[in-house]
Amino acid sequence: MYVTTEREGLWVTENLDDDAPTFFRDEGYPFQQPVRVFWNPYDLDEVWTVSFGGGMRVKRGR
Repeated sequence: MYVTTEREGLWVTENLDDDAPTFFRDEGYPFQQPVRVFWNPYDLDEVWTVSFGGGMRVKRGR
């Protein structure tokens, strides 16, 4: 699961089903204001992130 923030960048968890999932900042995302996260409907290993002022970025892998 990805979480967008207004000033802290993009955060992700790999253990969403745990009682207390841990989130960490995606250091590979270089912009502070992501607003939407989408998965490519034809390739679920590709994530599209749209930001306020930073355009659209594509990330491969989870």
